[in-house]
Amino acid sequence: MTRKVLNKLILCSNGREGLAVTVCLFLLFLIFSGAVFAQAPNAGTVISSRSEATYRLGGNHLVAFSNTLTLDVIAVYGPMLLPDGSVTAPAATAAAFSGELVSFQYTLGNFGNDNDSFALSVIPVSPSDFIPSDLVVYLDQDGDGSIDIGEEIITEVGPLSPGESAALVVSARLPSGLNGGETAHIDLLARSAGDTSLVDAGNVVRIEARYEARIALVKNADRTEVMPGETFSYTLDYSNPGERTAADITVTDFIDYS
Repeated sequence: MTRKVLNKLILCSNGREGLAVTVCLFLLFLIFSGAVFAQAPNAGTVISSRSEATYRLGGNHLVAFSNTLTLDVIAVYGPMLLPDGSVTAPAATAAAFSGELVSFQYTLGNFGNDNDSFALSVIPVSPSDFIPSDLVVYLDQDGDGSIDIGEEIITEVGPLSPGESAALVVSARLPSGLNGGETAHIDLLARSAGDTSLVDAGNVVRIEARYEARIALVKNADRTEVMPGETFSYTLDYSNPGERTAADITVTDFIDYS
């Protein structure tokens, strides 16, 4: 909350000898934005203001009071999801093999001045090479950033009191059939129940498919020509440029005498 004194007015009257009137007007403005938003007074708070004038009359000091003005603080809502991210600068990146799960950690805060609940949704974002499945949100009760036994899938958080926050984990599964190198983007959204027009979006993360196991073969001979009765040798080099372990590898070599 920021206090700004807009005006201080001093009026002096010479109409009567010995009379000096000083009037001080103070207008209090409440500014709700950015970093000071969380410090706003709670909804329903009543702010009272009364002006005072002091003056001298006949050697006496007198005081006059104005009527009292009252202002009721209305409810202001504000979901705040962190971290922020976009497709060009994702908040986080996770890599996994086809069919596996990835997870991302978020924090949802109530930056309004009234209790509020927030509806959660996870949506795919373009550009994406694939659409993840099993897009769900978990309430991260211990705040460790991982999905633990007993932590439940949720579609709503709240009610949260002003300034209160909750830890979340978003989970997604890569589809089968990916070769590796494909990417996808997803965004977590939080919509205020107190004001459904307020949605915190722009919390994009990136999913990368790890390269599956694949065998690369290279065959080399020690010469390109050979005379009848001569011998030559050749080698077979094989490698796995993928990221997953390849097992039960069988190499068969066919020789063509044509």
